[in-house]
Amino acid sequence: MTLVAPSTPEYLTIAEMTRDVYPGRAYNRNGLDLKGTVLGLTRAKWSVEFRVEVAHGISNTNAPCYRVEEVTFNVGIRNMRVYLGSELQGLSCLSDFVWEHEQEHVRLNKELNAKASAHAKAEVQRVLKTLVLNQRSRAEAQKYATDVIRKTLVDATSAVRDEGTKG
Repeated sequence: MTLVAPSTPEYLTIAEMTRDVYPGRAYNRNGLDLKGTVLGLTRAKWSVEFRVEVAHGISNTNAPCYRVEEVTFNVGIRNMRVYLGSELQGLSCLSDFVWEHEQEHVRLNKELNAKASAHAKAEVQRVLKTLVLNQRSRAEAQKYATDVIRKTLVDATSAVRDEGTKG
């Protein structure tokens, strides 16, 4: 999945971003977090899209059997947004500093995106080596294979995404 980094920021108030990042904290009368505020925020929306094709065949015992013929998928970040505090508009030095900081989050998200795709591919290949489809109908085999591949892709993507949020 090709990831295009935002070239211009969107704006939210500092209070909105702080409440979003730190829900449940105490805020002063201006709506700002008493322990610190969020001046910029990078949000990435992850996506898992895939298709599984199951083919029908005949086993060496003349029993019907099924196999996964093809798996196509895209995993990763579908869209990324960078927000700056609306209060920073007109404060070029501070705004530039926060924008540069958020670009580091954009860079890290791009790295995670590439890593998620590679990890998902490896996991799908691993699962396909041992996937047995012994269902009675093609529809059942298709559903089973789709469920297995969905879980594999979601787990693989989540593992990389969770790794990226540590620290």
